[in-house]
Amino acid sequence: MDMGGDNGGDFGNGKLVRVDNLPPTVGRATFGSGVHGATAFEMRVPGAAYGPVREQRGGSGSRVVQSAALLEGLSRLAKQRSGHMRDPAWLSEEGRAELLFGDYKNAVDNLERAHQLSPMDDYVEIDFASALSQRSSTPGLEDDLPRALDLLREVTARNPQNSLAWFNLALVSERMQALTEALEAWDTYLKLDSSSGWAVEARERRDALQKRLKELQAKKQLAGRSSKCYSGALPPRCDCRNRGYRAEV
Repeated sequence: MDMGGDNGGDFGNGKLVRVDNLPPTVGRATFGSGVHGATAFEMRVPGAAYGPVREQRGGSGSRVVQSAALLEGLSRLAKQRSGHMRDPAWLSEEGRAELLFGDYKNAVDNLERAHQLSPMDDYVEIDFASALSQRSSTPGLEDDLPRALDLLREVTARNPQNSLAWFNLALVSERMQALTEALEAWDTYLKLDSSSGWAVEARERRDALQKRLKELQAKKQLAGRSSKCYSGALPPRCDCRNRGYRAEV
């Protein structure tokens, strides 16, 4: 779907509608419509430039885009779908458009079919993982999140130079509370990209995660000292008393 570039497709004449070469604010966007409303979207999309998070009135930080072109493209893709049900490129483009629009159910369906037809395509797999990650917030579909994690692990194992996959893997790992894996993913990403806008954000997230892990480790060590005092493992006058803990006598 062409949204501002010269290498996109054509909405008419039956040509493939492409979703790459997106404008900067669509890097990880929030798409709204009268049907779906505004949907927070955190994952990176192939072909998208970086767009900073902006605070929206009455809500949390998000990237917001109202796109008539996206809605028009989705409509034309749907009308031409019947002739492309076994075309992974077409299914991928429609799935990505649905992902960006916030229609995660249909995005998962189309991207899963595209992945089955083209299982070694990194970017189909990345988009499929993104759709699953977004859909996992739906009650009863929480298992979509570990599926997304596994897909991104597959991409990074197959192609360790795919920085976009490492970025999204870090995001999903954090959501899964796999914090050590998330930290490793941020470090790997920054080895591949150290200067872009995405790198600035990755570095901020990496540093915040490092701080969080240090705090968790400190709490764990403190809890360990406390349990030794209460169990009598340390003498009654252990220095835990100085930290507010009571040694048993």
